[in-house]
Amino acid sequence: QHQSLQVSKEADILVATHGAIHDLLMHYGDIFTMSDFNLVVFDECHYASGSHQYKLLMEKWYHTLPKDKRPHILGLTASPLMNIKHAHSDEHLATQLQALEETLDSRLATVRTISPWLFSSLDLMNNNAEELTIYYRAESSRESKNSSFPTHDHIQVHSSRKRELNQLRILYDDLGPLVVSIYCESVLNEVSCNVYEKESAGQFHILASHFQRIIAFCRSQISL
Repeated sequence: QHQSLQVSKEADILVATHGAIHDLLMHYGDIFTMSDFNLVVFDECHYASGSHQYKLLMEKWYHTLPKDKRPHILGLTASPLMNIKHAHSDEHLATQLQALEETLDSRLATVRTISPWLFSSLDLMNNNAEELTIYYRAESSRESKNSSFPTHDHIQVHSSRKRELNQLRILYDDLGPLVVSIYCESVLNEVSCNVYEKESAGQFHILASHFQRIIAFCRSQISL
């Protein structure tokens, strides 16, 4: 463990979750300090509010340093504000943005404000999106579809998977068998056993087989 810590200490670039960085600074302060970093990049930096660990990291390990010991901070986000309500005033939104800037000790900037020429040359606001509409023939009643849609009620899938499987039935009703079959095929290519929720290999095999049954069912409905 000491050797791996030393390797991390000597690395030019360190990629870690906010929890891992917190543990390094909390438990290995003799090896890692915030002042050791030259640049800290926060992805999805809009989370740096409330009780999120992004904010705790900044408050505990960054703002307590003398200004000449602090690293540069770069926060990246496509949505700098969270939990926006229709009733929120412009003043309230401005206050939230200011609080985010203060937490990250940074200033909000976009490509447009940093370099108008670069913004225009990148054509980031291209509105010429291609839209494709796919129509499917709905059944005469929702009950007839759900009665034949493969159910997971009597198979031993892990509890963490049941919410998504329930949503597939809703997706089938709303968008039809073609979309569901494409989605399930994509899931099968990407999903893996959920070791964090202690999903067993047997449960994962049952899940994969169930997705195959859904795909087969959807394909049969498309061909009708």
